[in-house]
Amino acid sequence: MFSFTSTGGKIDSSINRGIVPYIFRQGVQNYHSIGSLLPIKGTEPKFFQLYIYDTENEISYRQKCFGEKDQSISIDSDIIEDIKLMSDSNNVLVRSYKMRGLLHSHICLFMNSDNKLPTVKFIDPIISVEIQDIIEDPKLYSFVNEFMIHGPCGAENMNCPCMVDKKCSKSFPKQFCNHSSVDQNDFSLSRRRNDGHFVEKSGVRYPSMVRLTFHLPNQQQIVYGEDDDIDYVLDKPSVAASKFTSWMECNVIDSEARELTYVEFHTKFVWILNGRFWKRRKVGKAIGRIHSGSPNLGEAYFLMILLNKVKGPTSFDEIRAVNGETHSSFRDACYALGLLDGDKEYIDVIKEATHSGYGFYLRFLFATLLMCNSMSKPEVIWENTWEYLADGILYNQRQRFKSPELSLGGDELKNLTLFKIEQNLL
Repeated sequence: MFSFTSTGGKIDSSINRGIVPYIFRQGVQNYHSIGSLLPIKGTEPKFFQLYIYDTENEISYRQKCFGEKDQSISIDSDIIEDIKLMSDSNNVLVRSYKMRGLLHSHICLFMNSDNKLPTVKFIDPIISVEIQDIIEDPKLYSFVNEFMIHGPCGAENMNCPCMVDKKCSKSFPKQFCNHSSVDQNDFSLSRRRNDGHFVEKSGVRYPSMVRLTFHLPNQQQIVYGEDDDIDYVLDKPSVAASKFTSWMECNVIDSEARELTYVEFHTKFVWILNGRFWKRRKVGKAIGRIHSGSPNLGEAYFLMILLNKVKGPTSFDEIRAVNGETHSSFRDACYALGLLDGDKEYIDVIKEATHSGYGFYLRFLFATLLMCNSMSKPEVIWENTWEYLADGILYNQRQRFKSPELSLGGDELKNLTLFKIEQNLL
């Protein structure tokens, strides 16, 4: 009733009869038979076909697996439905098989160099991993909602099969990405814009985390093609109205917005990409996260620190203002607010980076701080952050030695973490 395959064996009913155990007879070599995606014409679906074929009548098909041959057997449809819902929510294989019911294909194309797509300008209109607009395409939205959404996992469901060392092994939730790109490990990152669309799975809305971009005055990123006229590009409204500067403009006209920091802002407002403006959030919930940075970034790093503290600024000058005095730099403003006392800022930046970075990135960040020679007491920072810096070390050792039950003492974990940091310094 809930099997994926047939072992090809048969029950021998000629020996034992009645209530004694069945005799299972198997000859020669055993194989698992999955079969076609669809049942043969004139036959009922069975095995994994039950997970993808005619799902509106799925319960009745499962009942027929036993009850059709022996009318004396009564199968409770409520129990079948409960088991089905449990499997759909928690069994990775079930979710994978159900995805196979969607019409799709995996095709590898080798294109002539004249017809390749060399820039994001050509790739983005074709390839993306975005939630559909429920109004424009409700059918596709429902397909994505039912079959293509991962989880929920993380804090909402620590028992999800993807969870390893209290983290999603599939790296969900994914960060937003305005344009297709390649990450530091040469993996492709498809366009995943924050356009306000969301789905809800088991009471959890996606997306749940929003990556907040920021920039120094007149240093916002501009995307353009190699053949675009530079004057035309600079005259685009999107150049002057970045997501970050539009936040400050919203603070000018909305009193509620002025009560929020940039990180808190996304809980009440949503960015409308097409119109390039912020509006009050009516549905859904999002958590804003500013991507972490290194002190090597200079003023941008100190601006990042201030954006976690300052509420409702209407200009860059107001971000630098402390007790009525506008400081000449974001660094000076941080000092005036007491945010750079001792090595506190370095401890805070490492802890903040844990929200969006993995252990290898945190260790690289710590090595960078050491090379900058800007920390007055590195040993104090180490003692306050080593558990964050050790993220992933235990998992890697378990994978290396193929020992899921491997455990490490505190000193062993520290030494391995320091060894990894030392490798970044060489």
